[in-house]
Amino acid sequence: MAPGSGFVSDKRYRQWARRGLVAVTLIALVEWVLAGRAYRTLAGPSDWQAVATHLQANPGNGPLLLAEPWLGPRARMELALLRSYDVVAPPDLHGTPQYRVLSLVDNGPGSYVAQDSRDLPPAQVEAVHSLGAFTLTDYRNAQAGQRVGSPNLLAGAGLRVRDDRGRCRPSGSGYACRRGKVVQEVLEIDFRSRRCVSMRVQDHTTVRFELPEVELGDRLRGHLGFADFNARLRSDAAVTLDIAIDGQAHTSALFSDEQGWAAFELDTTPGVHALEVRVTTAIQGVWNDAGYQGRPSHVPCIELRALAGGDLF
Repeated sequence: MAPGSGFVSDKRYRQWARRGLVAVTLIALVEWVLAGRAYRTLAGPSDWQAVATHLQANPGNGPLLLAEPWLGPRARMELALLRSYDVVAPPDLHGTPQYRVLSLVDNGPGSYVAQDSRDLPPAQVEAVHSLGAFTLTDYRNAQAGQRVGSPNLLAGAGLRVRDDRGRCRPSGSGYACRRGKVVQEVLEIDFRSRRCVSMRVQDHTTVRFELPEVELGDRLRGHLGFADFNARLRSDAAVTLDIAIDGQAHTSALFSDEQGWAAFELDTTPGVHALEVRVTTAIQGVWNDAGYQGRPSHVPCIELRALAGGDLF
């Protein structure tokens, strides 16, 4: 070994170590700056106040929706309109001819609004309001029609519910039946929150919703889906839906969890009619390592509205 070679080697090692430390420090600094930009507060108290003041002065023009759903928790704290029935877990935007969309940037209505506008022509922009960090856009869609009566006919007044063993009795926000329970609640269906009437009943049960007198428009529109992502992984059993008006069968359809939040629609004659909706379940339990578990975990949930005007999809 040449004289002094060990010293040179140690010196080079220390130089490279210093360079590596500087490089790591620079990378950490860049990441810190980028993280600060990504997680900075995009809207402050003055921005929320600007929106609240505008909404207070302009309370009409339909429900208030969010273009960025991740804003929901904070937005519901700040804006009372986001806690109304028509905004929390809506079925879709059919029957809602006017609505407003709040966005942090003017980037259109957002994916959730697009989902809920499915089967409708594009809505018209009526006005755009710049409110601090927010953009509030007013939309109108005449083809959406108008809702007639209850937001969900299967949870409204005058309803009678039966299962295979007789009439169910009112209990809380639903009905207690001999083969389970029927209740209006907000559930996760197809990765979205939806308000609907769930049927937590035993296998092979038919639930009957009877409305002896109900005001109908020119069509009925509803959705049927299955709650709980974990349960959907372990069961694909379908349910049958039958609808009769004035004792005459109008539709019969089969729904599985693969269809997600599945829409259905049928023509009706405007006026007062007798309506019966029957949902027949197959298997409500799930399969796992222990075999079949018969508890009602694979829960179907339904909503139904009477609409007038607009177009069928």
